[in-house]
Amino acid sequence: MTHFTYKETYVLSLVGNLKKETDINRISHALLGLYVCDFLDQVEASESSGAYQEENYLKALDNYFQKPTEVWANETLLHSIFKRLEALEVLYHKQRRIFGHFDLISFMGVKYKITLHKDIDEFILEALKIHKPIKNEETILKIIRMFNKRLFSLLQSYDDQQSTFEIRFFWSESVNPDVYECSETLFYEKDYKKEKNEDRYVIIKDDESILKVRKGNLKIKTFIHDFYNIDHFIKKKPATYSIVDNNFDRSQFIDVCKERYINKLGFHSKIEFSIIKVNKKTWKTICIESKKLEIVLALSFLINQNNSERLTYSEFLNKFYLAKT
Repeated sequence: MTHFTYKETYVLSLVGNLKKETDINRISHALLGLYVCDFLDQVEASESSGAYQEENYLKALDNYFQKPTEVWANETLLHSIFKRLEALEVLYHKQRRIFGHFDLISFMGVKYKITLHKDIDEFILEALKIHKPIKNEETILKIIRMFNKRLFSLLQSYDDQQSTFEIRFFWSESVNPDVYECSETLFYEKDYKKEKNEDRYVIIKDDESILKVRKGNLKIKTFIHDFYNIDHFIKKKPATYSIVDNNFDRSQFIDVCKERYINKLGFHSKIEFSIIKVNKKTWKTICIESKKLEIVLALSFLINQNNSERLTYSEFLNKFYLAKT
């Protein structure tokens, strides 16, 4: 009998059960359940006696949140689990092309029907019990509740109605980036609006704020800080000065032609797939944006980040521009 880790059994139980879910908040909370499973795996690995005493979990909980960079930096967590489960032949996948340049990966396996109810902690425990024996359900549920309370309190402390969180990835033209199907509502092509834009960016060295001219209007998205791998911006707004008055050197401008596919979700959130051209070179980019940090963090799990560069538009254009001068 295969011994699954907490993360593996959770993902194995999750596959297929979010497909019809439409609530972006519940989808995000379910995906963030990977963190508490990662935590439970760490405790199990260190608990040689197998006793799983509650005080050991509590001590480990404090240690876990003392090193948040190690937590949030685990960007490929879901990808590595899928690879492991496929190697064990308990999952298999199929893929199809979306938007002409990206691949949507759908995983199939043995289906176990579980309902994503309001109590995410009970849902996580229910999902774990399908493939893994739980010695003390009451203790595990208590630890899940304590962990998620800490996690969501931390994430929500950064939320601000006047700002947005964003994560963006770039790939070269030769790569067809993968995204993992979770819910049909996230990557269903008919839900996306297609736009074609020709934008002119103002390149400011060592400044991650974004200044962009579209249809003659200059807009600015001011960079606040980086939450590990997620960027925090003040909401985009019209600039209070004109390009002409500031006499920018023309070398500070770079034109970007875009073919964009945008799906606007709840909680002022959106997913964007784009094919862009800069100086006759083609790139592919995926962006997740939301007023809620937890949504950006959760949905970023669904992007296979292999061969990508995680950059803001300003960082990407600075790198591209500086490389050519």
